[in-house]
Amino acid sequence: GLAPGFTALYQFNVTVPAGVAGNSVPLTVSMPGTAPLSYSIPITTDAKQVTAITDLAGNANVVVPGSMIVVQGSGFGTATTPIRAQYPLPTSLGGAQANFNDYPAPILSFTPQTLVMQAPWEMSGLSQAILTVQNGNGTSVAVNVNVQTASPAILSNVMGYSVTIVNSGGATASHATPVVQGQFLDIPVTGLGLLLDAPADGQAATATYPGKSLRGVMVSIGGNYVPVTSAALVPGQAAVAMVRVQVPSSTPVGDNIPVVVEAWDLKSAP
Repeated sequence: GLAPGFTALYQFNVTVPAGVAGNSVPLTVSMPGTAPLSYSIPITTDAKQVTAITDLAGNANVVVPGSMIVVQGSGFGTATTPIRAQYPLPTSLGGAQANFNDYPAPILSFTPQTLVMQAPWEMSGLSQAILTVQNGNGTSVAVNVNVQTASPAILSNVMGYSVTIVNSGGATASHATPVVQGQFLDIPVTGLGLLLDAPADGQAATATYPGKSLRGVMVSIGGNYVPVTSAALVPGQAAVAMVRVQVPSSTPVGDNIPVVVEAWDLKSAP
């Protein structure tokens, strides 16, 4: 029918048959009494779409510069099997690339439906950014994301990280191995925001670039603040920090004592 707003321009809506794809697919338009019009158009079966963005802890719509995020969707790359990258992290994995504005994101792992990537440090100071995912077949629809200064989150059973007891040989704190007053805890955290001597995008933490907390990290256990002895990126990794604290003798005793990490005046969920 006539295109909206026009008196002599026709618009045709058609459905592309399943299985039709190629870089130059012929398209022919014909009407009674007129010569057929032929075109060539690219058609792909690869429908790139971003459907969800979370931090490593599963919190939705959380993007903190320097931290790892999980982007879910479909049609991200040309590879069909999962891929895990080595450091330094590449900006292309499984045929997929991701950009926040014009900044490429280092990618840690790939499946056609999920990308785990580091939000570029260059987004620091921004309140919003545009995310696109692309491969050899084109680029996804742009997605607006909110950029946050920090959004601390404790990792539990995520990518091998859990709260562990230093004095018990790194045993996971649990009902089976409870924490004893006076012991030290290592708390894996993401979303601490700007770090001192942080490694560059996609680079792992080293002795030269340990990625120490730029602004004092505070931890409360059972509602009481406890001494923090260190807070820096996990050596050999990027975007995950380890916060070490000592559990005071005054800490409440019981099951499910809440642990909260605070950075930039923002608190994690217990």
